Amino acid sequence: MTNLWVRHYAAGHESKRRVKRRISTNQVIPAMNSRLFLTLLLPFAAMNSQVNAAYTLVSGGAMIDYDAAAWASLAGGANLPGFEALIMDEFFDQAGVTSRTGTQILNDEVVANPATTGLYHAMNGSTVSNLANRSNQATTFAYEVGNPTGHTGVIGLGGITRWDVNPLLGGGHLGFGDYTLSYDPTRVLVGGTGWALRVNMAGGGVAFDLKNVTVNATASAFDISGDLAVSYEMANFYLATPANQGNDVGNFSFSAIAVPEPSRALTMFVGVVALGFRRRRPQGLPTLETGDLARHARGLSIGATLPSSGSVYQHQRVTS
Repeated sequence: MTNLWVRHYAAGHESKRRVKRRISTNQVIPAMNSRLFLTLLLPFAAMNSQVNAAYTLVSGGAMIDYDAAAWASLAGGANLPGFEALIMDEFFDQAGVTSRTGTQILNDEVVANPATTGLYHAMNGSTVSNLANRSNQATTFAYEVGNPTGHTGVIGLGGITRWDVNPLLGGGHLGFGDYTLSYDPTRVLVGGTGWALRVNMAGGGVAFDLKNVTVNATASAFDISGDLAVSYEMANFYLATPANQGNDVGNFSFSAIAVPEPSRALTMFVGVVALGFRRRRPQGLPTLETGDLARHARGLSIGATLPSSGSVYQHQRVTS
């Protein structure tokens, strides 16, 4: 047992009296143990929150290398002058597609004979704006470390390639871009791995399944790479050549910086801890009101501080 002597000034009484207040160690030890428990628990809670937290992407992009010879050989064509099925006519990067309408994408000539490799598609932000007949998509992707295929949302990529169709195959243009990258387990049913690039332009759909995929999803970055394989939809509906499904037509690599989303669970936990550490006013001790200060001023020891309204004045007994 611990004995504390308290000089106590009660409202309405001018005389002072000593009150022997006995505080049981049974009241002190549990409080200390509770604080120790919370102190030890906090680091483990933070570690668990990091593992289970969702991470979002803040900046990044994809590099695409198209195999010109493979594209020339699609739909019954050949990699021979005059017999190429598809020849890339133009590439518009993120800035180029953002500033153009759908009609301009089909008709604008920027670079003659553009390269088919090193085509950078910057990742779109969480919001996008589109001009007429445009379908650029926002990035809404969120994932957990160790479970990238369980992600939510999509990765939006800015950039479009325009391809000339051989006149022997009907002529005109085909556009590939306004991509979104995501994982869909049902893609396995049509020969994919789950990871796929979807074209969101008019009449779009999944254009490529990623093959030989490598994924690295950490608390600071998200990286994925693989081969671009012609999808079931592209082979059967775009090209009308089912035999082209699975053809390797290029390489894809994406890299982005990741940051954690606020964890609702951790926020709630911190709130509970804060309540647990909230200091309670001692029970059973009377308080001094503002009007009592003048009456009790003479009873205070020299150098003591006047209590504020609603506070409890406690002074340790000094023996002479």
